[in-house]
Amino acid sequence: MSRKIQKADWKSKACDICGEESNLIPLGTRTCVQPTRGDLFEFLHDDTLCGNCGFVFSGKIPPVHFLNEFYRQAYTLQSDIQVIPPDFNPQSRLAVIREFLPSGSSIFEIGAATGEFVRILNSESYKAEGIDPLARTSDQVEQMALTSPGTDRQNSFDAAVSFFVLEHITEPRPWLDAVKQYLNPGGLLITEVPNFATHPVESLFPEHFLHFTPFHLQLLLENCGFETVKSISEQSRSFGFIMVSKLREPGDSPARPSLDSIPAEERSKQVENSRRIYSEAISKIETEQKRLTALAGHLESLSADRGTKDTSIYIWPANPVARDLAGRLAESFDVFPVDSSSTKIGSIYPGFKEPVRDPEKLDKSAPGHRIFVLCSPSWNRQIEESLHKLELKNISVIDGTTWQPC
Repeated sequence: MSRKIQKADWKSKACDICGEESNLIPLGTRTCVQPTRGDLFEFLHDDTLCGNCGFVFSGKIPPVHFLNEFYRQAYTLQSDIQVIPPDFNPQSRLAVIREFLPSGSSIFEIGAATGEFVRILNSESYKAEGIDPLARTSDQVEQMALTSPGTDRQNSFDAAVSFFVLEHITEPRPWLDAVKQYLNPGGLLITEVPNFATHPVESLFPEHFLHFTPFHLQLLLENCGFETVKSISEQSRSFGFIMVSKLREPGDSPARPSLDSIPAEERSKQVENSRRIYSEAISKIETEQKRLTALAGHLESLSADRGTKDTSIYIWPANPVARDLAGRLAESFDVFPVDSSSTKIGSIYPGFKEPVRDPEKLDKSAPGHRIFVLCSPSWNRQIEESLHKLELKNISVIDGTTWQPC
């Protein structure tokens, strides 16, 4: 049965970095139909380049209720599994925390998921709390649940941290103003986002509205009352960068000149560089989509050769690549997502009908043939080693990130 497609009227907006309204350059449009465990949601990105500062962003944004409903249907934090390694590098995040915050500092994580990092911080003698819009008790999504019921913690924390949150926010300035209310005078903001300069394909994910380079994130934060302390290329996920900034106190002057004081030649270079990065990224995205379509056809052929009813396809881990591949497979095939993340096991990941399975609980002697497609850009070798240790019977393994058509 076909699923309902949720649509919305997207409104235009100015550049989030410098406020430019007229000198905005259209780069291209991307229509992405995002599957959830319920409906399909149509994302209509008008990719826009600011001719004044070179920032790339979605020039049109959907209404809040559209995003609220999308996230409600797409993701859940419910899981019966608790002791599973996180899907980020905790030591990378801890190294930044330790460099700038002494033991005992109070830390507020915005977008804390099931609280993995909050628990890690508390085990390291910090006083950490977290909120997440996907918590079972909250329907709030936009503004990352900063209006969580009963939360009145203004001026309560030495630092606020957010990891891969800001790129999802349609209007970042009000969001940052809300974050500031939780900080003590001079408090720190530590945020990690995809790096558009080095990983533009990951930045141009359909749920992302803002595409930051370190240059542009620094400008945004400084325009919103923060002073940049350090930009860090070491990251907790391969495609991100971390920026540490300090809340300016009343009377403090900005540490660097405004955008208008930056030479026109430098701004022009930013514009041209962003245009080039975007063009190269779109070419890579189109090539990858064609490859996934060919891989789906290959899997269908393998299933047909062995008998469709006797073949199941397992995709590990549950990530955007898995979602895109699953969406290309015929409705009649059994396609199962597998993941070791506590935030995913037991939930319905977008693009799949079945809940995400715990690899440790897979039936070792299930009937029929199982094809495992490994779709992690960074961890396929480790996943394959884990798969072999499970000693499953009658399986085939395909590296879904490197497979190419003949």
